[in-house]
Amino acid sequence: MKKIALPLLFLGGLITPIFTKAQATVSWTEFTRGVSIATDADENVYTVDWDYNPAGDIYLTKRNTDGALQWETKYENTDNTRHEVATWVETDLNGDILVTGTIRSGYSSPVNAASLLMKFDPAGNLLWRQVYESGFDGSYTRKCLIDADNNIYVLGMGSGPSGFVTKVKKFAPDGTPLWNYFDEAGIGAPINFKFTPDNQLVIAGRWIFGSGGGYAKIDLDGNKVWNYPGIFSLTVGDVAGDASGNSYIVHGQYDFDGGTTLKKVDPAGSLIWEQNSTIAAFRVEVGTDGSPVICGFPNSGSPGAAFIKYDASGALLWENLDADGPGNALLLHAQMQMDEFNNAYLAAGTLFQQALCKINANGTEGWTVLTSGSYANAFAFGNSSQNIYLVGGNTAKIVQDLPCDAPLGLYSNNLTATSVRLNWSPVTGAAAYEVQGRKAGSASWKTKMISGSKNKFIVNSLVPGTDYVWRIRTVCDPSGTTSLYSPEQTFSTPALRQEFASGFLVYPNPVQDLVNISFQMQENEVNRSVMIQVVNSAGSILAQRNVAPVSGILTTSFDANNWPSGLYRVVWTHGQMTGSEAFVIQR
Repeated sequence: MKKIALPLLFLGGLITPIFTKAQATVSWTEFTRGVSIATDADENVYTVDWDYNPAGDIYLTKRNTDGALQWETKYENTDNTRHEVATWVETDLNGDILVTGTIRSGYSSPVNAASLLMKFDPAGNLLWRQVYESGFDGSYTRKCLIDADNNIYVLGMGSGPSGFVTKVKKFAPDGTPLWNYFDEAGIGAPINFKFTPDNQLVIAGRWIFGSGGGYAKIDLDGNKVWNYPGIFSLTVGDVAGDASGNSYIVHGQYDFDGGTTLKKVDPAGSLIWEQNSTIAAFRVEVGTDGSPVICGFPNSGSPGAAFIKYDASGALLWENLDADGPGNALLLHAQMQMDEFNNAYLAAGTLFQQALCKINANGTEGWTVLTSGSYANAFAFGNSSQNIYLVGGNTAKIVQDLPCDAPLGLYSNNLTATSVRLNWSPVTGAAAYEVQGRKAGSASWKTKMISGSKNKFIVNSLVPGTDYVWRIRTVCDPSGTTSLYSPEQTFSTPALRQEFASGFLVYPNPVQDLVNISFQMQENEVNRSVMIQVVNSAGSILAQRNVAPVSGILTTSFDANNWPSGLYRVVWTHGQMTGSEAFVIQR
């Protein structure tokens, strides 16, 4: 059964993106196996694989976005008693490539010997290599993550104060070890870890013996935030976080019906609510809307791809138990991710082909693409979700249709210290435009919806002497489908300069019924008019006019009878020069 909740299209001036059914095609497939995949800012594609032979090596391969091989490199292992196993690949903000692995000893019955982290430059040159904690401590790695400062976090297993446990090790960009975190609560062996929007890490574990596992959250200095051990589960679980510091834990129910439990815990790890479902889910992600999506098999005995979405309060938004469509019956679920539109994707396989399945943000079926390679291990987005790169038995590029074009030709003009006009080339058939802006040092965007018939927008109440960033996307149709955002544009407001005038005066102050303004123009400015505005405390312009000075003196008045008591400001603008003076209306 498929249940779909109808989403709100407009809420507080924002539009919730909804994808109609689109298509995706395989752009290319190359016969390069891999256990993990990553892309860089130029959409080069990196995959890692390994050779199961005495003195076997890890292979790092680079292809460009068209699939053309750029290079393949390895660290030449010469020890015939050991081989090196690749586990993950990531790229940092400098375009360097990080590869994790495990050194194993023996061939017919190998054992883990040590953990491995290597860094390569974009040309494939090895920058450094860390084998830790010793040459033979029995540890291994599972995955790595890289933060905004290019520090590296490696998830694995290692020996700590509580024994052989899940471990996170942090390295500086130059390879210097910074700290170790060892699980103290018994969450089990490492399965997965992720950054959370509140800039911390959540970890999922699985018991080595028995059916169950646990979860933990740590900060980026390696300190425990909370742990949640001792969850009995017949299936592997997962955890993800939201922007408010809450976390969502998914695990199997401990019975033979094979259902799933989703738990929400607060920033301290205390349970807020839990919901049960009949699917066999192993994965959870949280979209930018703060709503969790779980993914797995339709039930414990059936192949396929099933997704369920809840809101932050635990209410069911929709469920789709046949997201891969009839006839695909996906197996070998490998990785789930969400894109910038809150659509969800699952990498899987059919035993004969690699598969990537998409479910739309509103719960409708997106598409399922199959390509040669028997199974998929991982996938990575390009610079947008239009291009997706898949790896497993082969490496492939999947290109999906986008609903409409993002605006092009962006530029800003008519810039003053407090205002600017933003311009763009119109998109044919656009229902509206979503314009977003922020101060360059801020992460918070302010949004304005503009009619599709317009291709310019004037922004007022800017701060003089400040750098701003803006971007725009198209609202394609009345249902709220959106394009990708345009590339970000910047502009800088000039700082205030008042040297062309003196004696600026607003009187009386406080004001009761009439605002009088007067000031003396400097000698070289006496014949030029000035824009005068009255602005309230919210930044709204209540009145404005151009005033020409007489004999070098500028005077004007505004009727204040209809304005309530409060704080106001007179703002004058003269070319690139702006000034202001506060006054109070008091009844």
